[in-house]
Amino acid sequence: VVTVVEWDALFPDIRDYRILTPLPVRLRTLFVAKFAALLLFVLFFALMASAGSTVMFPVTTGAPGTNIFRFAGAHGTALVGAALFTFCLLVTLQGVAMNLLPCRWFRRISPLIQLSALVTVLLGFFLFPKMSPLLDAREMQLHPALIWYPPVWFVGLYHSLTGLAGPAMRKLAAIAITAMAVGAVSCLLTYTLSYWRHVRRTLEAPPAAADGPG
Repeated sequence: VVTVVEWDALFPDIRDYRILTPLPVRLRTLFVAKFAALLLFVLFFALMASAGSTVMFPVTTGAPGTNIFRFAGAHGTALVGAALFTFCLLVTLQGVAMNLLPCRWFRRISPLIQLSALVTVLLGFFLFPKMSPLLDAREMQLHPALIWYPPVWFVGLYHSLTGLAGPAMRKLAAIAITAMAVGAVSCLLTYTLSYWRHVRRTLEAPPAAADGPG
């Protein structure tokens, strides 16, 4: 949700370039700083959102004799991993749209993509009670519907890290790890390509009219 709300800040705007490009700072330095700032921003929110449950959930639900620290580590890893995967997915989505669409079309369609992403994230959250009955840590077979529902991938990762996963959960964990790797690579590639194209298009774009869309 934070990534969707900060959709327009994923890339620098014309004001950023007009202030920064006259300075003796290379565009590569600006690129690394912008991407690092975005990653730290989302990572901070992910850590703050998951810190409470990472500590309290294993303490309140752990069985006697279980390793509380292992449960807490698994819990935090799964939550932060899910947040970073979502961040990479949304950055990739914007990068692909920015590279495929002409500048004028992208400016018009970008708010629609942003709204669709927000609705999808919220629907994914409210859909979880419907999907949770299909989950069983000891289940041998994986329900086909779970393969297309990313939140349960990280539930599988959580169970695998705690050491209590059955074959179905281990398959979900494998999907989660693959999704994070593919998401990270695609995010970096599309962001790099989009950044240099965005720099050129932004510097060449005429100033927006005062009565233009906000």
